[in-house]
Parts: sequence; C-alpha cells; structure tokens
Amino acid sequence: MRVGILIFIGFNFIIQNLQSTGAFEVTINGQLVHSKLATGQMPTINQISHFVSSYI
Repeated sequence: MRVGILIFIGFNFIIQNLQSTGAFEVTINGQLVHSKLATGQMPTINQISHFVSSYI
C-alpha cells in the first residue's frame, strides 16, 4: 500500500514538472510505449499500469 502511494505521489510530481516542456515519454525496456508529443495527451495512471502489466 505504501509503495502505491509513493508511486502515485512520484508520478504526480513528474507530471507537474514535465507539463511545462510538453515532452513526456514512457519507455519500457527501451521501447517507446507512449509519447505526449505524438498524442498530445499525458498518460493516465491506469494507462501506465496497463503498459507495465503488458510487459511483465
């Protein structure tokens, strides 16, 4: 439970800091799975969870 809360807080911190640049990309094992520059949207926590679970 604590790990989940820390991940959520960390994720929100990262989003707030990167929103001003417009660049936010999620890569897993070197493979790009989401790009804000390409989609124009930030990924949600549920989307990131789906990306990660599909690679496990």
